[in-house]
Amino acid sequence: MPDILPNESKVLKAIPKLLANEFDCARRLLAFGVSIPTTKDDLHQGSLRHDTVVTAVALYTKAMTSFRASMHLCQIGCDRSALPVNRSLFETSVNLAFLIRQRVTLYQYNDNSKANPKTPVKLHGKRLTTEFRTDLYNAWNILMSEKNVRRYSSTPGVKRAGRRLQKEIDELERPYVDAIGTDWEKAIRGKNTCVGLSIKDFASSLGSAHRLWYGLVYSSDSQHVHQSDMTDFLDCDEANATFSPRWFTCPDQVRTTLHKAAVISLGCIEELNKRFRFGDPAKKRIHEFGKELRSWNL
Repeated sequence: MPDILPNESKVLKAIPKLLANEFDCARRLLAFGVSIPTTKDDLHQGSLRHDTVVTAVALYTKAMTSFRASMHLCQIGCDRSALPVNRSLFETSVNLAFLIRQRVTLYQYNDNSKANPKTPVKLHGKRLTTEFRTDLYNAWNILMSEKNVRRYSSTPGVKRAGRRLQKEIDELERPYVDAIGTDWEKAIRGKNTCVGLSIKDFASSLGSAHRLWYGLVYSSDSQHVHQSDMTDFLDCDEANATFSPRWFTCPDQVRTTLHKAAVISLGCIEELNKRFRFGDPAKKRIHEFGKELRSWNL
């Protein structure tokens, strides 16, 4: 089959060879991540509600499929296209950690204030129990869906279908929204996170690792989502005032992008293991993968 992109066949052959160890590690990590929920007959533990387990497994599955997508894009030399996938993977990891950790505290951060660097978020008379966090996350999803339907209702070409869907949604019960109360509903309606915070503050509330990865993945890679990455797709010769398309990057950039996806995915596996406890063998393998990822030549 002839190349679609210039030198595509050469890149497809070169990358798996040059980064053979890295892709082998990523594949083994993904296989471990996919298999780990099946190593336990029943994920329902203690007082965990059924919908909490369902929501956690859904988020975890989304994380693993995102990891697979990022890995595939890196393998074919489309690592820049994997950056938005990594960004989404990071968001999923934040939501998963928020949902299934034993305890969570939310803060608004004031980076410019040494006297008052962070302020606890108002909880409106609620406690951030696992049950309430389940309600909060699912209520936010419902509110986001309602927002999208309202947008359809005023969009030329789909107004009629949108209004019909709006009528159907208006007739549905909203148990999760009712459970969080009107104050929380106002706090999260139309916001980008299920707690009403910026993704930066939401991630930072979950600890230094998430705060670090916000800067390394979400913030830096957002340009690839918001279309401000034009120069990454050009090779420029300023001396001669010429430029040419840059179809592919380099092995080092591919390695870095793959590494980001692998580390975030390992974090998701670790969060799931801390809550559902898959045993000492799983804990040992998580530790081994962490050590292996730290050894990559970045």
